[in-house]
Amino acid sequence: MAGQIIKRSEKVYVVRIFMGRDQRTGKRRYINKTIHGTKKDAQAYLTGALRDQDLGRFVEPSKVQLDTFLEQWLEEVAKPRLREATFHGYADVVRLYVTGKLGLQRVSELTPYKLQTYYAKLRELGVGTASLKKVHVVISSSLQQAVAWGLLSINPARSVVVANQRSSLREDDVRVLTAEEAKRFQEAAQAHHHGLALILALSTGMRPSEYLALTWKDIDLDQSRLVVQRSLYRLRKGGWRFEPPKTKGSNRTITLPGGLVELLREHRATQKPNDPELPDFVFRCYNGQPVHAINLRRHALRRTLEMAKLDSRIHLYSLRHAHATILLQAGVNPKIVAERLGHASVQMTLDVYSHVIPSMQQEVAHKVDGILF
Repeated sequence: MAGQIIKRSEKVYVVRIFMGRDQRTGKRRYINKTIHGTKKDAQAYLTGALRDQDLGRFVEPSKVQLDTFLEQWLEEVAKPRLREATFHGYADVVRLYVTGKLGLQRVSELTPYKLQTYYAKLRELGVGTASLKKVHVVISSSLQQAVAWGLLSINPARSVVVANQRSSLREDDVRVLTAEEAKRFQEAAQAHHHGLALILALSTGMRPSEYLALTWKDIDLDQSRLVVQRSLYRLRKGGWRFEPPKTKGSNRTITLPGGLVELLREHRATQKPNDPELPDFVFRCYNGQPVHAINLRRHALRRTLEMAKLDSRIHLYSLRHAHATILLQAGVNPKIVAERLGHASVQMTLDVYSHVIPSMQQEVAHKVDGILF
């Protein structure tokens, strides 16, 4: 008999599947799978297992716990492939949301239903959509490797749905500065010795890691443009290093407004010569080291927001969002906005800043009305 169903108690059945004979001892080998449910559920599992066995894709259940598996996956698969910052982000996700919780489950016992239920539990505990998506990415990627290693026949995470609440959440995130508030911010920032970094961020939409990595070789003041070709990455144990930009599209040339060019000229003229062993950073500390984003936020940004009487919850990335929002509201082609931001596609820009589109549509309606009617 290839398989049989044994009733243990009410709603508990053991499915026994014949796996052939042991090559060393010649004894018959079986695997047992406990099914909590009805006999119909047990029969469905047995039928599916025997079908997979015939097709050569049945995987013998492993006793490896998800915690143990993820530890191995992070070290042997994720670490060699990912950028250091991304790897540490994955490790943090495992530590915060999986280890000691879902991680106590055996890999072979994970099902779409169990994963879906666990995601729902995390949401009840207050885990936001963005964090939940990160959990799903890590689990789905790791379980795909489990399939490749023969621990699973299919990836159960592929059948799990992560509720998409991006639009409503994103609107709160990116509704940061109006054009009038941006003007006040720019004027207030000039009072701080690192305020020019904030003005450049607002004027170009660059990421903090990009504008803090700028050297004077990256900027052509005569042509009013700069080139983004690297990011500044802070090491966890101190120090820093250059890394390639976030994506291929992040390598870009940005045209600078005239007012910013003049401020950069003044800044360069008053800046002291830098240590020749260090890059000639545009924004640097007294010792020639690059400005730390945390210090920029704690001091220059906080002081500027106070002087401009703006919401203290505005963060460095808000300046990038404000730049994009103001341009879209001014009627700038979304493709141009996407190029300035270094987005991989126009669709990504429209997705992130979808809350701006209704007002743009209204403006189009007014223009059509003026032309035709």
